[in-house]
Amino acid sequence: MRPAMYVGPVTASELGNRLLKEALCCARDEALQGRCTQATVTLRADGSAMVRDDGPGLPLQVTPSGLRVAETYLTKLYACASGKTPAVARTTCTVGLAVLNALSLTLRLRVFQDGLEWRQSYTRGVPTEPLAPVGPTAERGTELSFVLDRGVLPGTEFVAAELVSWAETSLVGLALTVQDEASGRNATVSPKAG
Repeated sequence: MRPAMYVGPVTASELGNRLLKEALCCARDEALQGRCTQATVTLRADGSAMVRDDGPGLPLQVTPSGLRVAETYLTKLYACASGKTPAVARTTCTVGLAVLNALSLTLRLRVFQDGLEWRQSYTRGVPTEPLAPVGPTAERGTELSFVLDRGVLPGTEFVAAELVSWAETSLVGLALTVQDEASGRNATVSPKAG
């Protein structure tokens, strides 16, 4: 309802990249623990974005509320930061996946874990289907595909060059590939040592 409370001015041009970095928060957490080594950000020509990592996948345990942990991350404020040390939470998760989800016109989650692929879709932060397994897979990791809601975030855009520059100085233990479909340019940043 009041996005500026969480992300600042909604017309800020850097907001798109800020939310992209938020989509990488769990991959960054897992990299700090040695469980994730590679992430890819694909900036699509239609203005959408996809973030994919090779970590263990968002947690799927059922919480006392009946939601799986992954759903909680995407729907409850500050859920991503819970259970982390304050230092890690400040480093990897500023506003959380729930804010990204709420500010996305559509968002699709795919989790590859324990031989199964799980999927769930959202519209403006509201689930349109349950989080459920859809079939077997040999892959692992998490994939988030989203379209930011330009009705709420006018003028927001993704900037590949800034994302690469940020990764060069900010990512520890995580290699990042940025694919920009509009320009046809790709860049890979090697991970910094911890």
